[in-house]
Amino acid sequence: MRRKGVGRALKEKVYESVTAVLPITVIVLLLSITAAPLSTGTLVLFLFGAVLLILGMGFFNMGVDMSMIPMGEGMGVQMSRAGKE
Repeated sequence: MRRKGVGRALKEKVYESVTAVLPITVIVLLLSITAAPLSTGTLVLFLFGAVLLILGMGFFNMGVDMSMIPMGEGMGVQMSRAGKE
């Protein structure tokens, strides 16, 4: 199996993060326009925070995939070998 490049993996993880964060961001934006108006500065800070959240989640999930999954696979191999003996 060929490993994905880091850039491609990060792009996939950021896309996953966007799909998780975007609906909540849209709801907050709609509420800020209709029910509870926010000042421009607060709205800009909220959007900046949403972008940073998306990037942070992307890096975190990529790190988990790069470190934890191979470790778990190795443990599974060792456990299956121990069960045969």
